[in-house]
Amino acid sequence: MKIRKTKEGNFIIISIEGEMDAYAAESFDLEAAGLLKDDKDVIVDFAKLQYISSSGLRAIISLREALGKAKKRLVLKSLKGKVLEVFRVSKLLDIFEIEEGA
Repeated sequence: MKIRKTKEGNFIIISIEGEMDAYAAESFDLEAAGLLKDDKDVIVDFAKLQYISSSGLRAIISLREALGKAKKRLVLKSLKGKVLEVFRVSKLLDIFEIEEGA
C-alpha cells in the first residue's frame, strides 16, 4: 500500500493506493498518529484502494475516534467497488462523513 499526504485548504488529504491489509494498516496507523499534531481536518481518499481488511477498518475507525476527541473532522472520499461494499456490509457508512468523487 502507498500513502501520500498533501495539504489543501483546511484539510490534510491522505491518498491510499493498493491494498490495506493488516501490515499496511500498521503503516497507516503510524501516518495517522502524526495527523493529530496538525490543526487541519482530514480527508482519506480511497480512489486507488482496491482492498481493505478488518484491520484496515479498525485503523480508519481509530483515526475517526482520535480526530473526534481533537475536535477535527474526518471525511472519507471516493469509496467504491469492493472497498465500498466492505464499509456497507460492516454497517459503517452511517458513522462516517462520506464525500463522493473520483
